[in-house]
Amino acid sequence: MINIFVVVEGQSEESFVKNILKPYFARKDIFLKPEQVITGKDKHGTVCKGGGNSYTLYKKHIKNRLKDCAKQKNCYITTMIDLYGLPNDFPKLNETKQTNVYEKVQMLEKNFFDDIGADNFIPYIQLHELETLLYCDIDKICDEFFDLNIKNLKEQITKN
Repeated sequence: MINIFVVVEGQSEESFVKNILKPYFARKDIFLKPEQVITGKDKHGTVCKGGGNSYTLYKKHIKNRLKDCAKQKNCYITTMIDLYGLPNDFPKLNETKQTNVYEKVQMLEKNFFDDIGADNFIPYIQLHELETLLYCDIDKICDEFFDLNIKNLKEQITKN
């Protein structure tokens, strides 16, 4: 059994992990726990989540989860953060301006990994806004990205 905390940018990513990825990976004995980064508190003291507008907040959240993982076997942390709108304080963000987008994502993920400094941290930066995928051809997505042996895959994805 493998446990993976997925630190996500917002509600769309959390819903995608919870409703699409989580059931798929659970069948493979991999359990995903999506959670939005805590971004602060409102004037009433209610915790606010999502939209991680500061790398410092992501880092703090991930470091807290790493402490939780230290108590478990086969526990990992990953992220699902859009490239567009990365916080300005993201590690070495300004050094990636001259590269193509694929190299940029690779460099940013490496910088992210290096800054967190944990072997069980697997950074993932989404090249395109997750929300744009909602407007894609679902048949093409199923053909390209998912195990075709899943019964009624298209129906499962479209009902969620």
